Amino acid sequence: MSASESAAAEIRSERDDAGNHLLSLVGRLDSDTTGGVWREAMRLTAGRHAEPLVVDTSGLVFCDGAGASLLLALRQQQESAGGSFSLRGLQEETRQLLALIEPSEAEAEEPSPARESFVTALGRDTLQLLADMRLLVAFVGEVTVQLW
Repeated sequence: MSASESAAAEIRSERDDAGNHLLSLVGRLDSDTTGGVWREAMRLTAGRHAEPLVVDTSGLVFCDGAGASLLLALRQQQESAGGSFSLRGLQEETRQLLALIEPSEAEAEEPSPARESFVTALGRDTLQLLADMRLLVAFVGEVTVQLW
């Protein structure tokens, strides 16, 4: 087997016995091979989010961060569209890699606070300016009384 054949990754799409959309990944899923598989996986899953998606990884002989990112992207795409997602045949090394790169809920980006409107900011700043002016007038008045 040549180096290019051993580095190849394949993706197959079919229905499993339960009627789920089954994607089977075979070979090496690394930074050199993931790009093509990624495009094909997105093409195969486009518009099929109502169907449960099962990704069978038992045929993978290697999976690096690029491959793990593909698995997470498939899950995110499926779940954000309201579909279900599951992994089948996941090796322990890949499971650990997914746990390392998967964003936790604590790391999820918090929504930024609502931006204050111009009118609200103008009103707040005007009130602060008036309060400062009041203090300055009072200070000048007290100094003037003390000097006379």
